[in-house]
Amino acid sequence: MPDKNQQFDFLHDYIMQALSACGYDNLSEELKAEYVPQFVAHAETRIGAALLPHLKEAGAKEMTDLLKNDKVTPEDWTSFWAKNVPNYQETVQKTLADFAVELKQVFADIKK
Repeated sequence: MPDKNQQFDFLHDYIMQALSACGYDNLSEELKAEYVPQFVAHAETRIGAALLPHLKEAGAKEMTDLLKNDKVTPEDWTSFWAKNVPNYQETVQKTLADFAVELKQVFADIKK
């Protein structure tokens, strides 16, 4: 079975950019290894919560088939979401922008 998160591989880089924007670009490798996967998981959850309500029954069936396919690629996932969710790109962008704002607030509170 494929890595369930391969459809969101770009999120690691996005999180690293968000951390840099918050002034945390010099985190140790240990802290990155501990926290970045957690932030990626939260972002994945947010994206899923934003996209899943748009799936119709046929889309849900197709998603199940993709999840069972050990040869599915990130491009397959992108194509799937684009086909099944109106304004897919805009939904992901807005979800990530909102998440980045929350990250900045969390880090601002930490710096206090």
